[in-house]
Amino acid sequence: MFPTGLAVAAIFDGEWYRAEIIALLPGIIKVRYVDYGNEAMVAESDVRVLPTEFTRLPQLAVKMSLYGVGPDGNSWSDAVIMLPISTRYSRISFSEQTAFSWDCFSHG
Repeated sequence: MFPTGLAVAAIFDGEWYRAEIIALLPGIIKVRYVDYGNEAMVAESDVRVLPTEFTRLPQLAVKMSLYGVGPDGNSWSDAVIMLPISTRYSRISFSEQTAFSWDCFSHG
């Protein structure tokens, strides 16, 4: 059995990616893909201990939030959640006078 917090390689869509174990269930491991930020439940057979040379690079995904930016109501609508990342975050307006924008890159 793998310990929580261990650096591993885990399969996602048929490819191996760097990940960290965040929870353990019988036969299933919950991982966070450290270079993308997404989480997934994977079979124990789809996880391998990551060789040390692959842990030397820093994790590329950074958890962040923007102060004062949120949904119009209590939660984001399904329509917004399903938009491609480049559409969702290409321009965010804080008020009529101020706007903030940045480029987002996604793999795929």
